[in-house]
Amino acid sequence: MRRSTVLAAATAAALVLLTGCRGDDTSTASGAFDPARAAATAGGEPYAATVTATPADSRAVALTARCNLGAVFTGRSEATGGDGFRQENVVTADHQYTRGHDRSGKWLKIPRSTDFSVFGFDGYAKLLLALGPSARKGMEIRDGVPTYHLAGHLDVEQLAAAFPVAHRELSTAGVRGIGMDQWIDARGRTRRAEQRVSFPEETTTTTYVFSDFGPVETFTEPGPLAD
Repeated sequence: MRRSTVLAAATAAALVLLTGCRGDDTSTASGAFDPARAAATAGGEPYAATVTATPADSRAVALTARCNLGAVFTGRSEATGGDGFRQENVVTADHQYTRGHDRSGKWLKIPRSTDFSVFGFDGYAKLLLALGPSARKGMEIRDGVPTYHLAGHLDVEQLAAAFPVAHRELSTAGVRGIGMDQWIDARGRTRRAEQRVSFPEETTTTTYVFSDFGPVETFTEPGPLAD
């Protein structure tokens, strides 16, 4: 994950949020299930989750997040780099705030972004399933939860409808496609994803882990705010 990409997204789209600890209801995720049916029901019930994004390159920016998914996106995030870089973001229902843009330690209020697709992995499951039987790798246990493993290569053009912003940015960067492994539970919620993006000059690999699922949470304006 290139720093220039992360910095722009972190300011404009609140890429990361704080980890949390909430109860994890897996009562409907026992035993084998049909991944197509699970993917079709994804997003039907809003929920909160902790998300971590870990790049394979230890010098790149790592992301940690606590956010609401399946509804209007809100959450709190943090991005950290190997050389001491740190930036925080808070997204409320109406506004967005960032800290770490300067040395004041104060929060800067900025216009709320219209795109938070970095956490919207539900759409990827449907795209992978559309590739056919080869994308279905079978049931696996992840963190004690039955999941279905999907995998395949997606052309950038296949992202246009589900992820228009990602499609535009990747196309502009010269990316023709991405490799994706994704593990979903019986509710269609992503539990883990491994994404490989081949830029003209390098290939980045990032692992996303979703955990601590719980009811939707409230995120409010932080402070103090910059003048």
